[in-house]
Amino acid sequence: MPIRFIMATESAPSEYQNLVPVAINSFIGGKIAHVDLFIKISEDKFIRVVKKGDAFDLERLKNYSSHRVEFVYIDKSAFGSHVETSVSIANIAIKKTSVPQGARVKMLTSAADAVFHELSRMDFNEDCFEHAKKICGSMIGVVGVDHDVGKIILELTELNSDFAKHSVGVSIIATMIANALAWKGAKTMNLISMGGLLHDIGFKNLPPELMEMKKSDMSPEEIKLYESHPIKAITLLRDFSEVPQEVVAIIGEHHEIPNGLGFPRGIKTDRIYPLSRCVALADQLVHLILITKNNPNPKSLREAILYLEHSVHHDFQSIFWEALYKIAGDKNFAMAKEKDKKRA
Repeated sequence: MPIRFIMATESAPSEYQNLVPVAINSFIGGKIAHVDLFIKISEDKFIRVVKKGDAFDLERLKNYSSHRVEFVYIDKSAFGSHVETSVSIANIAIKKTSVPQGARVKMLTSAADAVFHELSRMDFNEDCFEHAKKICGSMIGVVGVDHDVGKIILELTELNSDFAKHSVGVSIIATMIANALAWKGAKTMNLISMGGLLHDIGFKNLPPELMEMKKSDMSPEEIKLYESHPIKAITLLRDFSEVPQEVVAIIGEHHEIPNGLGFPRGIKTDRIYPLSRCVALADQLVHLILITKNNPNPKSLREAILYLEHSVHHDFQSIFWEALYKIAGDKNFAMAKEKDKKRA
């Protein structure tokens, strides 16, 4: 089906002030548009390229990326509808055995990206949380049948936002760690997946530039602000009874470490919620293996595991390192690790 082009007329920029961007390479849509879609042609002018209710060709829309158009724009009031559609389409595709597993992973990461952008850009509400629950359920389902971390990393790398790719990556990798630990109870897996997705949601109420800084480059005041993000998250979520308290605990404690030198409360081993350790390890691993502005030369999975075991070995029980070996998928990984240690 051809795209129906509708040229925007000259009008005040305020007409478009509520438009929010969606990366073309992560856009999911059916054959009928559920929202109006715009493309930005100048600082204050847009073209509506697809009208709500029209048939359209998604691949043709994506071809605009070859003309340096990286985003389509959706009205903020319709963003929830876009997310709902993305999650629904992804869930349908994921359940079809005829869909190649690689395509399922791509669909999953794109839908998860949409969900995370809703969580971080919009006011947190029941609909946002419902979308998050649905996509976490999908992630658990995909992880249960596919252990190819490389494939997941590749698809996450294509997401435009470093913040989104990191949060989605932590959710998926934490779920894979839990799966490798045989923590396969539905409730536990859901708590870990949700905790991973929302672990940095506290940055929503902090200056955006803070997310792009390395901690080593921060001033003492900026470090103090940075270390407040778990508390900010707890404050954001405490008014929503739908969010399990276990998820709040994961988010609030994913930077605590057994020796008591973590933050925000400096609690020690026996007081740290066990599931938060799973998310904490995934958080550190994803920082190393995903390409971002602060990590332009990511490590391989094997290199990252070796690096973490050398640097934070005592922060995690041995069962977590064994789980990472399983995720690495190399039967000779433990032997190779010992050889690397002897060479060092």
